[in-house]
Amino acid sequence: MPPRVSVIVTWCNRKNIGYALSRNRPALEQSGAELLIVNFGGDREMLADLLGSPTPRWLRILTLDTPSFNKCCAQNLGVKASRGEILFFIDEDIALEDDTLKEAVATVSEGGCF
Repeated sequence: MPPRVSVIVTWCNRKNIGYALSRNRPALEQSGAELLIVNFGGDREMLADLLGSPTPRWLRILTLDTPSFNKCCAQNLGVKASRGEILFFIDEDIALEDDTLKEAVATVSEGGCF
């Protein structure tokens, strides 16, 4: 069964992502969301080192070998690759509160916006 929420992060050679992943783990696990990292032109090995192992089951990585970073293009490709019906975009250095995704899903489910 696909996740209800896809959290999309665009990335290219920024070191904050390891911290953000560890900080956002509770929110992601609580919500049942997938985290899709769109590596647009970044170093594959650097990303793997920053994320560590093992890779959580809710984490997916889409890698595009491009000469330069383009956030808009990366986000659009993330939308195409996502599996959730609700899309939530964050930058790689954002740490969510534990209940942020759960509250966002509840708001959208009630027909509201957030």
